[in-house]
Amino acid sequence: MVTLPEEIAFIWRRPKALSAMLFLLNRYIALLANISSLVVDLQPIISDEVCLKYSLYREVALFLQGIIVCSE
Repeated sequence: MVTLPEEIAFIWRRPKALSAMLFLLNRYIALLANISSLVVDLQPIISDEVCLKYSLYREVALFLQGIIVCSE
């Protein structure tokens, strides 16, 4: 979190513009998606059905992040 002081100064302490909301959405959705993916990756071997659901989740998460980034 190298940019946390800048984030606090320029995002959290100012009125929320659309660009600020998209920045926060992208930053923290990506963080949550990566944490949840790490948790699943560290689980013991899972069934094929769970693996397919996990793969779909990852693809949807990446797709949504792409939409957010392109919206900025």
